[in-house]
Amino acid sequence: VKWDNSVNAVGTSSVEDALMRARRSNDSVLAMSDPPPYFGPSGQVLASGWVDGVVRIYDLRCTRRLSPSEVTGVRGSSTTVPTLAPVMSMYDRRARGIGTITSGGGAGCYIAATSLTESRISFWDVRAPRGVWSVRSPVMNDPSPVYTLAMESSRLFGATQRRPFVYDFGPGLTTDTY
Repeated sequence: VKWDNSVNAVGTSSVEDALMRARRSNDSVLAMSDPPPYFGPSGQVLASGWVDGVVRIYDLRCTRRLSPSEVTGVRGSSTTVPTLAPVMSMYDRRARGIGTITSGGGAGCYIAATSLTESRISFWDVRAPRGVWSVRSPVMNDPSPVYTLAMESSRLFGATQRRPFVYDFGPGLTTDTY
């Protein structure tokens, strides 16, 4: 996905503006990803993971806005702009903030995200975003969080402080596959 990063009058890009306006509270976005292919190749949709543990999908073309927010640009000038509303939100009550996020999967409609403080990985199907499935990293006796994720077809790759791992959801797997 190629996002429009052209600089506007206050010295920030449209993607930066969208993220700054995305929430009225003091929550911070910690992770961003392309959306699942299910959303199509628009270049105007992004997935984000937040400190509050919510994964939000934003469509920059969406006309739905929340109350206005003041944005201060890099050059010190400020302007009041409408706050972008997410088109979809997903939450795992067991996750403690979102550390990293990836999307894709076999059907092209999955999002995986890591918890900031533990080795939990949460999965959502954007066709049914209220359901969540979560697992711990397969690295035994490793209390560190999962630091990175990448989805490719039926596989999810990740890494903790101690080693990398793979979850493979494909057919015909045996213990000798990897």
